[in-house]
Amino acid sequence: MRSIFLAITLASSVLVVPPAAVAAAAADSSAASSDLVELKNTIISLIDQLVAKGVITAEEAEVMKSQAAMKAPEPATQAGTAPGAPAGAQAGSAVVRVPYVPLSVQDEIRAQVREELRQDVTNDVVAVAKAEKWGTAGALPDWVSRLKFSGDFRLRGLGVYQPGTNNDEVPNFQAINEAGGPGAAGADVFLDTTEDVTRGQIRLRLGLDAAITDTVSVRTRLATGNDFNPITRNTSLGRYNNQFDIFLDLAYFDWRPSDPWEGHSFAARGGRVPNPFVSTSLVFDDDLTFDGFTGSYRSDLFGKGQALFVNLGAFALLAESPNSVTGGTNGKYFWGGQVGFDGKVASNVELLAVGSFYDFVNIVGRKNTFGSTGTNWTVPAFIAKGNTVFDIVNDLDPETQLFALAADFQLVNAMVEVAYTGFSPADVVLRLDYVQNIGYDTGEVSSRVGTNVSSRNQGWFAQIEVGDREVRARGQWQVFGGYKYLERDAVLDSFTDSDFHAGGTDAEGWLLGGYLGLGKNLWLRTRWFSADAIDGAPAGFGESFTPLAIDVVQVDLSAKF
Repeated sequence: MRSIFLAITLASSVLVVPPAAVAAAAADSSAASSDLVELKNTIISLIDQLVAKGVITAEEAEVMKSQAAMKAPEPATQAGTAPGAPAGAQAGSAVVRVPYVPLSVQDEIRAQVREELRQDVTNDVVAVAKAEKWGTAGALPDWVSRLKFSGDFRLRGLGVYQPGTNNDEVPNFQAINEAGGPGAAGADVFLDTTEDVTRGQIRLRLGLDAAITDTVSVRTRLATGNDFNPITRNTSLGRYNNQFDIFLDLAYFDWRPSDPWEGHSFAARGGRVPNPFVSTSLVFDDDLTFDGFTGSYRSDLFGKGQALFVNLGAFALLAESPNSVTGGTNGKYFWGGQVGFDGKVASNVELLAVGSFYDFVNIVGRKNTFGSTGTNWTVPAFIAKGNTVFDIVNDLDPETQLFALAADFQLVNAMVEVAYTGFSPADVVLRLDYVQNIGYDTGEVSSRVGTNVSSRNQGWFAQIEVGDREVRARGQWQVFGGYKYLERDAVLDSFTDSDFHAGGTDAEGWLLGGYLGLGKNLWLRTRWFSADAIDGAPAGFGESFTPLAIDVVQVDLSAKF
């Protein structure tokens, strides 16, 4: 619009020239007059087109034309008299007023008006198209705009390398419990600890978020995996071309009320929820999800990028099981809470510090009365390797043994992460994590196992990362290395990292790896874990076994969408 007013003003303006220029101006007056008429008609046409396209109203157009007419000079009344000059003014006067707009200025005005008009009309058309959803058959209903899809896919090459010198008689407690005893487990009674394994694996996860209201949404996710191992979503390739299983990995309400006051936020979730705690794989595997309720609170401090946060959760492990001893029912569950700080502590230093506590209830096995099966429910639904276990069957038949956890678990966990950003874009991150099972009681564990058991209830993990914090674009990179030490009853072996030492506890060793961005949301990761058993044998099953050495190599191609 600025150009239109400029054009009208220029068209109606006058130039002040000295008498010497009058002759030259008169020679060009015919051509200039023709150009002015053309320019005037062009501008009036543009104004009419703006009215027709709804850019301006008819009333606004009339006002513009009236203003231009008021500013325009009056036509000459006689030869040698400039338009708008006072009556009686002669050609020989000191100043003569001649209407003139140079051709170059006219061309510039036309080009500028045309460009601005095109942009204005385009913007208006795009806005209307978005609002009215042009090109969408029948116009999509409102609920479609409330849906958001996401997912990720990972293709993995896996190698598990186990020397032939490993002990080949490490009990497979999961297979024994599933079969109903060592006799029924047959060839699966022992873990495969001496053969190398190479295979391809995939992991696919598909998520859907549905906004119900401005503060409530329902979130779901499907994933590959199986229905007995909670710490992996991997599915191995090579099933004679049979289909893969898909399971409901997440399904929960997410409530995020509007901030009650600036700098504070709340959130609550219920259902099958993602891990709400800030943690490493020392305590919980990255694939682990929970059944229960969570709540979180975050408060920004001083408006300087620093925050305090609190995360709480209560989760069911076994909702209800018959108990013939009490005549009622018992369930297994755990709850946890953590408090943390996150933010800058110096110009190039960021700090994350978290303290957590997790309490597992009714997790300890209970011995059956003679000939009874009333406490069989205390056997864990999934057990990896490492935790101290004992036989809860009381019928003197070694072929019908069932194994449950001998230790209680109340975990105190402290994690610190320090990031130095002074080498940007390559950051340096140091991460330290420590856990201790303060629920472990040496006397009670020894009594259940039937022999003296030494205390093994601590673990720690240290890792350093150099490069981009998150590799999600081409050319981004990161390398990392660390050391992990995890005693057999420091954490539950059924929930900790499934990759280090091929899963479980009672392991120590190194890990090395790196990331390389191949494109937007496409990256390559390689990892090598080299770990040995700390004690080498389950407590109560001898102390002279050869330590179990396992190396794991992974090459992952991952995509996120």
